[in-house]
Amino acid sequence: MSNPISVSLINRYIKDVLEKDYKLKNLKIIGEISNLKMHQSGHWYFTLKDEYSRVSAIMFSSYSSRVKIKIQEGMKVIVSANVGVYEQGGTYQLYVTEIIPQGIGSLYIEFEKLKKILFEEGLFDDSHKAKIPSFCQKIGVITAPKGAAVRDIITTIKRRWPVAEIILIPALVQGEGAALSIVEALDIADKMNFDVIICGRGGGSIEDLWPFNEEIVARKIYEVKTPIISAVGHEIDYTISDFVADLRAPTPTAAAEIVTPNQFEFSQLLLQTKRNLVSSFYNKTDLLNKNIQNIKKINALNSVDSLYINKRLYLDNIQTSISKLKEIFFNKLVSSLKEKKIVLNNNFFKIYNEKNHYLENYISKIDLLSPLKVFSRGYAKVSKNNIIVTSVKSIKENDILKISFNDGNIDTKVINKKEE
Repeated sequence: MSNPISVSLINRYIKDVLEKDYKLKNLKIIGEISNLKMHQSGHWYFTLKDEYSRVSAIMFSSYSSRVKIKIQEGMKVIVSANVGVYEQGGTYQLYVTEIIPQGIGSLYIEFEKLKKILFEEGLFDDSHKAKIPSFCQKIGVITAPKGAAVRDIITTIKRRWPVAEIILIPALVQGEGAALSIVEALDIADKMNFDVIICGRGGGSIEDLWPFNEEIVARKIYEVKTPIISAVGHEIDYTISDFVADLRAPTPTAAAEIVTPNQFEFSQLLLQTKRNLVSSFYNKTDLLNKNIQNIKKINALNSVDSLYINKRLYLDNIQTSISKLKEIFFNKLVSSLKEKKIVLNNNFFKIYNEKNHYLENYISKIDLLSPLKVFSRGYAKVSKNNIIVTSVKSIKENDILKISFNDGNIDTKVINKKEE
């Protein structure tokens, strides 16, 4: 009989055996995620199962932070993993390094292949990326004309910076022919002297977003001279277009916020700038006045004042000129700020009047369709057992009918029924 050994020793031995087996490294395993727990440390703990069996798995934060898809309970996936042993528990488990949703594995491989090619060619280099202007007045939008993305972009820009001009260049953003449509739209947009172009769409599956992973789209974005923001899908979605574009926005709404200042914050900035300029101007003029006074005091100590009369006159002239310049500068600054305020106010009232007119039209249409309008012209509603009567054929003698007028209801009994 051999000497007894400790539990720790047997677990360590099994761990060494399993983790040194090259056949248990870099495995590709298909299964369904269950018991998913995303720890605050960033580590993911879950069970990978199929119809007949299950195995524990862990994905450390250094790997989970790289996953760009939303992992959830019940998702069928393909994981890359090594087999190891948790010594303290005496159990073996998978140490996962990558997760891909099952069914899109081939697309993911194609995505990574093109990404590698374009990266090596330098299409992702920051040195090629243009700076997005801080104040964009003319904004081009390339997306589907009827979708949530275009509505979100336009609404956000109008709310933040209503003086901006938005021009939509419609394009297919999903399905066959979408990639070519996006390329054609980019060609058009690049000739329209936009301050910036927003190119993207709302969220969807990897198949829905695939046009933005096409090579022809990536190369066209690289060729375009106008600054481009890629705004495709949700925050967790990444496409090849995101890497080639001058800037990636996590959502279309975020792209609209990037290209426009907040009008209210800008107004406060103008006001503060005015205060700073006025304060700086007064400080400088006060300093000059003090210097002039000091010079005068020094000259007053000289007994031969006549030698410095011309100098004193010269200094007085300088002081007068400074006062006039101060007055002119301040008046121009105030006038400029008033003009900017008038422009902003006009835009506000224009938008308000448009929305008010739009609302009044809708109220008129709704009012015309109101059943009360019909009642007021002498018509009435006849119902039996809370069901509208539309034909005399549905009425029998002795039926109790309810007749509704504009100012009340009556119940009546059918005494005699006649049909034409």
